Formats: sequence, structure tokens, C-alpha cells
Amino acid sequence: MTHPNLTGTFSSPAAIAAKQELIELYDHCPIPKGELFAHQGLFINRWQLSRILFLDELYRKIINTHGVVMEFGCRYGQNLALIASLRAMYEPYNLSRKIIGFDTFGGFEGTTKEDGNHDLIHEGSYKTQDLGDQSYDQYLERIMQYHESINPNNHHKKFEIIKGDAGAELKQYLERQKETLVAFAYFDMDIYKPTKECLQLLKKYLVKGAVVAFDELCMAQFPGETQAFMEELDIAQRNLVRSPNGNYVSYIIW
Repeated sequence: MTHPNLTGTFSSPAAIAAKQELIELYDHCPIPKGELFAHQGLFINRWQLSRILFLDELYRKIINTHGVVMEFGCRYGQNLALIASLRAMYEPYNLSRKIIGFDTFGGFEGTTKEDGNHDLIHEGSYKTQDLGDQSYDQYLERIMQYHESINPNNHHKKFEIIKGDAGAELKQYLERQKETLVAFAYFDMDIYKPTKECLQLLKKYLVKGAVVAFDELCMAQFPGETQAFMEELDIAQRNLVRSPNGNYVSYIIW
């Protein structure tokens, strides 16, 4: 998840004003709509570009590792779409590289004392916005289907979006899809309970060489993710790599 409500914590008033000006420039962009997608580099800032580079860095590490990709806490789904594009670039004919995204789409569920007391820690925080009578997960399904349609082997559906409590849904998924091996898991749920539950379930399915990435480790605003990480993984035996492309994003190689 990105954290727009933390803008006041990390950005100066000048940076906030600059961002607002960029939004206005985007809203009034004179580039024809049919060409606008080809010019998104005009509006991608350093932070957004660093996220793309980080995902690219991680994806290249799993090209020779067998298994699926899972993201826990996909929210609006940008990472899922970027990973789908990376898959099409690096291994367009790998039919086994399924991408599975888990989210409540209703924001945080099951916050606990381990999550601290920051203003963002409450039930429903980071809820997605629906589109009329269409829920956001349905909208995201269409976005992902578009990416599938323009890439090789588009007659094979290689993604799944799963709505609900991640711990419960992952348990059901693993019972249903007994062939599952995991090569890449991205944890971005921010809070303790679902992060801990999914780590517990996932450990036996992670193949050697798998990448396990975290979005908010060592972040004061979201202590629950770090606590779950410390309880479920022997950190003394793990080399936790911090990416230079972000403040908090990090990963381990299984």
C-alpha cells in the first residue's frame, strides 16, 4: 500500500504544494487521451519510479525459481499489474507463474494492540473506492484481464484476485490448490494479525531461493508488521536486504 495520509509526516509544505500542482497539470493535460499512457513518465516521480525499479530488482531474482507470485495487501493493485508486465517481459511463456493478490478491499480488519496507536491504525483504514455498482476487486479484475489479453499465452488465465481475510483465504487457497509452490511473496498488509497468519501458512510452500519482501519493516507507524516478521522468522539466521530504492522496503532470500 502507498500511504497518502502520511504526506504530512514525511513531506514539507512546499512538497505538498508541488504535488497538488502536478495533480492539476495531470487533470488538464493537453495530450490526447489515446496517447496519454505512452507519456506517463511526465508524471511519475522519484518515489514511484523507485517502486518500479524495486519490483524489477525482485522479479529478476526469481526468474530461475519455480513457483507462483503472491501479494498480501494489494489494495488498488498497482504491484499486481506491474508484476504481470514484468512476467511478460522476462518469461512470457512461463504458464506456471501465476500471480495471486489477497486483500479485504474494505481496509484493515482485525487490528490489535501490536499495531500501535497511530491515527491510521483503525478498522477500515485504506479501504478502496468502488466504481458505482462495481466493487473495486471487480474493476481490478478487468485491469488485470487487459494486461493478460495483450501478452503471450493470453488464453491461459494466470492471475487471481482473492477478496477477504488474507489468513482465512490463503488457508483455503492452499487446501484447494495443492500443487502450489511459492517463488515470490510480497507482504504489504501493514498490520500484525494477517501478516503473522500468512507467514505461518506460507513457510512450508516457499521454495529455496524464493523472495519474501516486506513493505513496512522497521516503520514506527506500523509496528505490527515487524513484530509478526520477528515472531515467525528467525531473524538471526536471515539476511534482510534493504533496497536503496526505498526507505522501508526490504526482502530476504529463502
